[in-house]
Amino acid sequence: MISALATSPAAMPLAAARRKDSPEKTPAETFQPQAPDDKLKWFTRGNKVTALYDARVTPKNKEDEIFRQVKLGIDAARSSIQLEMFGFGQMDIAKALVKAQNERDVKVQVVLDPVNEDLDWEQEKQECADYLIENGVDVKWYPVKKGGEGENKFDQINHVKMLILDGDRAIIGGMNWGSHSPMNHDVDVMVEGPAVDRMEALFGKDYLKSGGKKQDLIPIEKTPEHPEGESYVSLCTTSDDPKDRSIKAALHRAIRDAEKSIQVELFVLSDWSITKALCEAAERDVKVQVLLNPFEIEGKKLNEIAAEKLEKAGVEVKWYPTDERTGRKLHAKLGIFDGEEVILGSANWSGAGMTYNREANVDVIDPKVARAFGTMFKDDWKVGLAEPVYPPAREKSGVKGRIA
Repeated sequence: MISALATSPAAMPLAAARRKDSPEKTPAETFQPQAPDDKLKWFTRGNKVTALYDARVTPKNKEDEIFRQVKLGIDAARSSIQLEMFGFGQMDIAKALVKAQNERDVKVQVVLDPVNEDLDWEQEKQECADYLIENGVDVKWYPVKKGGEGENKFDQINHVKMLILDGDRAIIGGMNWGSHSPMNHDVDVMVEGPAVDRMEALFGKDYLKSGGKKQDLIPIEKTPEHPEGESYVSLCTTSDDPKDRSIKAALHRAIRDAEKSIQVELFVLSDWSITKALCEAAERDVKVQVLLNPFEIEGKKLNEIAAEKLEKAGVEVKWYPTDERTGRKLHAKLGIFDGEEVILGSANWSGAGMTYNREANVDVIDPKVARAFGTMFKDDWKVGLAEPVYPPAREKSGVKGRIA
């Protein structure tokens, strides 16, 4: 297991270090993160990372509630807001973005997954996008690959959920911004420090791919270490670019190197190589606990298939108690390793989530962050069920194999 390393916080506050006239600017599409050492070559140090949760874990007036931080961040942005999002249906957030641009002269850029016109619940994203565009916000639609025969039967999705504020803060994780999303059990993190530069580079790459112009990209100003930065952070994606770190590779490394414990909360678990790796961890006496969402797709109960394999190998498996009345479900994609490391983000632990869809995860090495999510996991584990209870099927869910 990679141990969390001590860092030397920067003496200069971020606001003072990131001036608009800073000479250290790097084109977004060519930025390369600097490795602190060979052992942690994918990581940047000196980041402050805050665990964020849905309102069912923490009250909406608490600082660690996801949408409270989203709205506070947008309202406090001084120069730029970059948003890449799969689900977006909250008009109050759309209005806050417009207000930031038109009243405070904040540059706002948005990349969205295309609207699936066959799905009634996706029309709210079109309405929010129309409002943004009508009010002058730069909105781009990510050019997803169309499905066909063979391995990639279904259309690709841009499944990223990432908000970048002023180039030095980001909120990233698994929470969509749909009207129903706040009801789901999900997790994000707020990252402050140099790891955000890599997220800006990812956004820049996707913005250009979506038809944005190079001259419109917000330059990346090198972010110094945060004065309170104790976290090593690595951005992971599903890119084919060897300069990008693979989500699947990061998960396999964390599972393989775990020595004491693995705690997992997942919406979908259908990537069989990861299921096998979890089984192998249990077989070498690592305590593996997996909390799954009851998930059914086209008549296949994929998580039950994974659960059967896990239990045979000695993995402890429980099921999240979904709420039929509200439609609440477990939507997180979270792994905690040896109480030191956390991997979370947009990617389901599925075939499409690991290789085909556009995804973004973060790998965080910091015992404090791991403890924060570990406390949440313990509470969730206490109420976990021995058997899955499936909510009624949602009309025109549109999930299909794009996620599984």
